[in-house]
Amino acid sequence: MRRMRLLNSITIAALLLPLISCNNFGTLADNTIPVFLSEPAIELDPNLTTPLAGLLTLTTDLPVRVSLEISLEVKDNKKWRIDFDQFNTVHALPVLGFRPNKKHKVIVHVFSQTGEQTSFEQPLTVITDPLPDGFPTIHVESTPELMEPGLTLIEIIPEGSNTEFGALLVIVDETGEIVWYQTGSRFTDARQTPEGNLLFIVGNKIFEMDMLGNTIREWRAVRPTNKHKIKGTIATATFHHEVFPMTNGHYLVMSAEPRSFDHYPTSETDKSAPTETAWVVGDVIVEFAADGSIVKQWSLLGMLDP
Repeated sequence: MRRMRLLNSITIAALLLPLISCNNFGTLADNTIPVFLSEPAIELDPNLTTPLAGLLTLTTDLPVRVSLEISLEVKDNKKWRIDFDQFNTVHALPVLGFRPNKKHKVIVHVFSQTGEQTSFEQPLTVITDPLPDGFPTIHVESTPELMEPGLTLIEIIPEGSNTEFGALLVIVDETGEIVWYQTGSRFTDARQTPEGNLLFIVGNKIFEMDMLGNTIREWRAVRPTNKHKIKGTIATATFHHEVFPMTNGHYLVMSAEPRSFDHYPTSETDKSAPTETAWVVGDVIVEFAADGSIVKQWSLLGMLDP
């Protein structure tokens, strides 16, 4: 499990759009107060992989930053706020934290660079679907007031009672309520990057993915050959167990290598057993750059038997 923070926004460069002056969208009479040029809208699960994440789109006449007030229309009236930092006129922003099978109210505020505020006249309504049939039950005991702030990322593997449903990445809040999930192949060592994306291993591939399910980067392990390097590949035999983002922008990942050893024991208990030539697989720690080039690697077999 890993502690997480809410994500940075995904923004799109500003475009020149015609002014719409109807309802409370405003006019150009006061050019210091931001005006909505298009109605804010939230599309749930835009990539069909993250059912509790939404994409907010809106445009304004002035560069603004966006702030959202979100509440559940239930008895506990749970509320939270999402503040985005970037100033733009055209926005496509991830909205996270929706609960399954709930009705949400979203109030959209925008702030100009001089601090002037405009709020959209009508709250947006977001209704989420219930969790799929067979979704694994997560039992949580917590004391929220004693916990660090943030969310918890869980990898659920397709084994035991969960064999039928399959692999999952799940994020829960301080009470254990699910606020994000993605189904897929078996995930290994999922963690959050400094940019707010998720980094994980699936088979012989490493993925960096944003919270809407968009693949930002992808690397594939390819056994070293004399051929020209293929983009997006790393010249190593495999990936396993862990991938770690370094502060210098590189990554550490565990790989493996086979080595042939003469006079290898054929028994772990009988000292008089004959020896033979045997292949042994050992771990290799690989440091690689974002372009897939290997910067350095450490062979554990080389350290044990140089």
